[in-house]
Amino acid sequence: MTQAGNRKNSFASGWILVTGLLLFCLTGTGLTWWNYSRQVFSSAQGLVVNEGVEQHVVVMLPASEARVIKVGHGATVTVGNDKNPLKGRVISVNPTPNPDRNVVIVRLTNVRSPLPTGAVCEVTIDTTVPPMEGNY
Repeated sequence: MTQAGNRKNSFASGWILVTGLLLFCLTGTGLTWWNYSRQVFSSAQGLVVNEGVEQHVVVMLPASEARVIKVGHGATVTVGNDKNPLKGRVISVNPTPNPDRNVVIVRLTNVRSPLPTGAVCEVTIDTTVPPMEGNY
């Protein structure tokens, strides 16, 4: 009689563990879906601006999109038809005289050769990853 009682208790404990893990995984899946279903990527056309040794990309964005962009967010920049994207970080988000537009400045990192000033580029800012802290 005691052996049957021990089996039932151990079965019940395993069932609770499996159910708890399943609920934990479903919660994690739901939160991940919620995070990525929001407007999390901001893509726009920008212009290359050279300031001495450093190269920046200036992007004009609607204020509604720029509101979620913070200093330190990562950016991917594709210049012209070049297939090799450049990496960068947002260094400022500034309002313009037009209240519906904001200027976002991205500092490019690890640029091997200088880009032509005024070159048109495609900029994608990933706001799903929290912004980096520190100097850019």
